[in-house]
Formats: sequence, structure tokens, C-alpha cells
Amino acid sequence: LFNSDAHAGNILMLKNGKLGLLDYGACMRLTPSQRIDVARLFIAIADEDDAAVPQAFWACGFRSKRMDERLALLLAHVSFNRGPFPYDMNRLAPKVGLPPEPTVMDLEAYVRGGKVDDITAFPGHLVLLQRCCMVLSGIGLELGAGRVSSAEMFKPQALKLLSEIK
Repeated sequence: LFNSDAHAGNILMLKNGKLGLLDYGACMRLTPSQRIDVARLFIAIADEDDAAVPQAFWACGFRSKRMDERLALLLAHVSFNRGPFPYDMNRLAPKVGLPPEPTVMDLEAYVRGGKVDDITAFPGHLVLLQRCCMVLSGIGLELGAGRVSSAEMFKPQALKLLSEIK
């Protein structure tokens, strides 16, 4: 079970010093197979295993018209790593066909402009997970931790889950 809307406006400090969470409208429970697929995706992203990321993203239900690996690689990193973080964008740019030092506008034109492929499916559980990752990233920035990688944060739990199913 995860809450994809755990931002500061939905967290209260209680009189006893504990935290209270509000607004459970954006919660979801992943199925066991979704948990395994997401675990594999997060490990591939955290390890910068660019060959494994598209297959893992497709296993999670992401689809595009031509199933182009470049679009899957880029969107998986933007959605579940650190957002459009300069290190990631510069590392991925030559692999996916973006210009050097890509801007957010370059990314927007690439993804929405259909330059490489057109998205045909981005399942609801991935949308909520992406929102959760971006909220966590924003909280990290606000707390001074910099741009944190959700995939890297969840990698230990993902490895544990996969080790338990073998």
C-alpha cells in the first residue's frame, strides 16, 4: 500500500509528537506481480542498467506505438529516478536522441511531440507511483537533501522482495 499524495499539506504534527497523515484519496495497493515488476524496474534504474530498463518498464504495463526502447528508457528515468535531473538527462541524451544539455522544453517536445514514439498506455498504478516519486523528490529538495532518486531509495526493499521469491 502506498500514498502518492504525502506532501506537507497532508501531514500533521500531533500533540504527542507523532505524525498524522491526511487524505488517503490517492492510495493504491499493488498486486504481487506488480510489486515484482516495479522492483525489477527500480533496481534497473538505480543500477543505471539501461539495457534492462525498457523491458522492465514494459513489464509494468507501459506501452508505446512502436515500443521504442529510447522512449521507455527516458520516461522510466524521468518518472521514477530523479525527474529531469541534469546528470541523468545528460547521460541519457546521446542514447535516446536528445540534444546535449537538454532542457525541460527539449524533453517536452521529445515526449509529447511523438519524435520517437507515441505513448499508448501508462497504467494507473504507474501514474500514482510516479506521483509518489515526484512528491518524495520534492520533499527531499525542500529538506535540503538535493534531488533524491526514488529508485535508489527503494532499491534495498526491491532486492529484499526479489530475494524472497526465489
